[in-house]
Amino acid sequence: MDYLLTPVQKALKEAIKGFVALEVPPLRATAAPDKEIVEALVLKLGEFLREREERPEIDGGVPLSGVETVMVLEEILKCLPAAGPEPTAARLFGGLSPELRSSAASLGSARGLLAPCFGRAFGRSGPEASGHDCGALDQELADVLTAIEAARLMTYRAAILEDEGRRDPEESTEAKRQAEELASRAAVLASLIKKGEDHET
Repeated sequence: MDYLLTPVQKALKEAIKGFVALEVPPLRATAAPDKEIVEALVLKLGEFLREREERPEIDGGVPLSGVETVMVLEEILKCLPAAGPEPTAARLFGGLSPELRSSAASLGSARGLLAPCFGRAFGRSGPEASGHDCGALDQELADVLTAIEAARLMTYRAAILEDEGRRDPEESTEAKRQAEELASRAAVLASLIKKGEDHET
């Protein structure tokens, strides 16, 4: 969905990816409960965003728009898919509607849950060995990933409308519904794929 973003927003997205890649692995290595990991990440992210506002040469130094908030939440939840939209969203992103906060978090969670399935060797021994229909799981994975992209487009579009003062409650609610459904589908699918891989090892 990057074609919907301005150059400044694309730069912010890359900066957030770098921040998450740098900060999340050490936090996860502490084996702390998810809530403590999220709390620590929220504090570090708050510092990162404040520094961004104080240094306009980074990417404009303006408060986050709705689209940028969606990007940030999605990137965080890709790495912490079990964390959910709270407390991250409420602590830092009060300006965006609750529906779009939830949608962004659900999309990130869905992508994060499926990330371990990318590039897997599942299906090497066929369904007879694993007890699973490998072709059906591969098709479901493709379907869910396609649906995530469609839901992301809807979420970005709804966020753009909010930024322009033309909020569409129906579109925001539908984006939330679709994203939450995809997060549930992703959790079930990731579990099935993991079971299939376990059968093969």
